[in-house]
Parts: sequence; structure tokens; C-alpha cells
Amino acid sequence: MLTDKEAFSEEKIVATESALGALGKMIYFQRDNNFINDKIVTNTFLKNLPLKNEEEEACKSHQLFFE
Repeated sequence: MLTDKEAFSEEKIVATESALGALGKMIYFQRDNNFINDKIVTNTFLKNLPLKNEEEEACKSHQLFFE
């Protein structure tokens, strides 16, 4: 989803931001297990912040980022 050339198009941005939110949650909740320790995965999440189009997902993801 995140590598689709049209991932940030108007038609797909909400789905893309939902996928980014899920990725952020995976990074956050698995950090103690070293389940996700790939810098590329983390950088993919961070470089796409702030989320702007899916308000509910944005609030949750941004809160996890600040924690």
C-alpha cells in the first residue's frame, strides 16, 4: 500500500494514512520485543507524519508518536 505510486492520491490517501497508522502501532507495541527493528520501516512511518486526512487515525498515531 505504502509503495503504490498513487498511495497519496486523493482517492487513496485515507487508506494510505490508515496503513501508516497501523504501521506506527506495530512499531510502538512491538518495540520491546525487537519484532520491528528495521530502520527503513520506522523511517517510512516517521517521514510521512503528520497524518492529515484521516482525523481519527491521525489522533491515535500522533499520540503514540509523542509517547
